[in-house]
Amino acid sequence: VEALLGRWVDFSGIASVAKRAKRTALLFSRFRPVELPGHLRRHEDIEDLTTRDGSGKFTDGCGYCSLELATYLTRKLDIRHRGERYVPSVFQIRYLGYKGIVVVQPGLDRLNSCRPPEQRVHLQLRKSMCKFKIPKPSSNIATSSDGGGSGGGAGASSSSGNPQLAAADAARLVFGVVDYSRPYKYGNLNSQ
Repeated sequence: VEALLGRWVDFSGIASVAKRAKRTALLFSRFRPVELPGHLRRHEDIEDLTTRDGSGKFTDGCGYCSLELATYLTRKLDIRHRGERYVPSVFQIRYLGYKGIVVVQPGLDRLNSCRPPEQRVHLQLRKSMCKFKIPKPSSNIATSSDGGGSGGGAGASSSSGNPQLAAADAARLVFGVVDYSRPYKYGNLNSQ
């Protein structure tokens, strides 16, 4: 079983059996899959904001996403409130071993406008969000300039005819949305 799971999860840094079980359960958590185009898959790790003595984290499990990525997710998931499309400000995600929420950070779009296209980043994920490392992809996932970056490449191929490797490579292209923020609900007051 561990060899099979090893295609998706690198257990080498997880010594505790209980933690391994929790990390394995993440692979089976429910989410809505969205295949991201190569340019939206680029991400970077950022440090958590901690207390001065390092004993507590203010940003545990909370990263950022660009408005461009949030708008793309909104279209793909057809997110609506009362029939009107809107862009949520927060998404709960599962992606490449990361788990947590990402908050829309318009500053990321401004930063991207100053970068060349191959260096634009649409996700900033905290180290506290990384629950396990994903093994390196097979050489058949392209890392062209429209995919590149630490987020992977443009698409999966047949992985030299091995359907199991092809499935593992294809899984890297899926961004999982567990939930998202919704507008507040209106209440009606009666006159009684």
